This record gives sequence, structure tokens and C-alpha cells, in this order.
Amino acid sequence: MTPHQNIITIAALLCTLLVAVRAANPTLITRLCGATSAPGACTRCIKSQSPPPQNEQDVVFSLLYCAYLDTQKLETDTKNAIDESTDETTRSALEQCNSLILNLISENGILKFKVGKKEYSQAKSDVDGYINNEIKGCSKLLGAPGVTIPPKVSSGLFSLTSDYGITSQVLGLVH
Repeated sequence: MTPHQNIITIAALLCTLLVAVRAANPTLITRLCGATSAPGACTRCIKSQSPPPQNEQDVVFSLLYCAYLDTQKLETDTKNAIDESTDETTRSALEQCNSLILNLISENGILKFKVGKKEYSQAKSDVDGYINNEIKGCSKLLGAPGVTIPPKVSSGLFSLTSDYGITSQVLGLVH
């Protein structure tokens, strides 16, 4: 082999090794997602992330990222619904709900910090308490008499409920 061929062979081997090292841990994903109420949604979220999760902490970070993206989408959809609404009752409920959604975006960052410190039980407590209360508060505002819930906002709230429900369940499993 020429020196050039040796370098190419070594580079190819290193790339193969790096890909093998960064491959997702399917047993971990199956164990954690399989214990949730929505294993398919959990698995899809985790597999959509890059790099693939290597440990429990990575799995929780992936779930929080999916929740963050859905929260941002809901915030955008809510703002658009506010701009499009001509009904004052609906508009007011959407504006109040949007404040709660912004709180969720901030809280997601706090959850990531706690997970980074492996404070899983505290993060779970925050999801089960604060996060769920904000989502329920928004749902209650939009369920008030005379309020017309735009489909994208209703769907977004459903997604957040699912995202954080799955996250809570996984947080209850990690150490």
C-alpha cells in the first residue's frame, strides 16, 4: 500500500469507529420509552435528535428538546391566532395563555439545567407541578365560555401535554 492509501484506510476506519461510538443505544430507548404511555411518540422524538442518546441523561435532554420545539410552535401559533382573532373574549384568553406558554419556554431551560446536574426527581416534580399547572391554566382559559379555540392551538396544547407527560414518566425511571 502507498502512504496515501494507508491514510485513506486509517481515515475510513476512524470514521467507522466514530459512527459506531455515536450510534443510539436501542436497548436504553426501548427500556425508557417502552415504559411510557406513548412509546411510539417517545421513540420518534429521541430518534429525531442528533447526536443519538448514549445514556439516560441524553434521553431526557432529547425529550426536553422536543417539548421545547413544540412549545415554540405553540407560541407562534398562539400569536398568529391573536393577530387573526376578531373576538375580544377569545383574543384575551389567547393573550393570557401566551403568557403561560412563554413561562413554559423559560421553565424548559431550568429543567435542562436540573437534568444537567442529574437532579431528576426535582425536574420530575417541576414537570408534574409547575409545567402541568401552566398547561392546565392555558387549557382552562381557552375552555371558558365564549372562547373559540383555534385548532392549531388546541393541537399544540395536546402535544405539550403529551411531551411533558412522557418526560415525567421517563424522569421517574432515570437515576
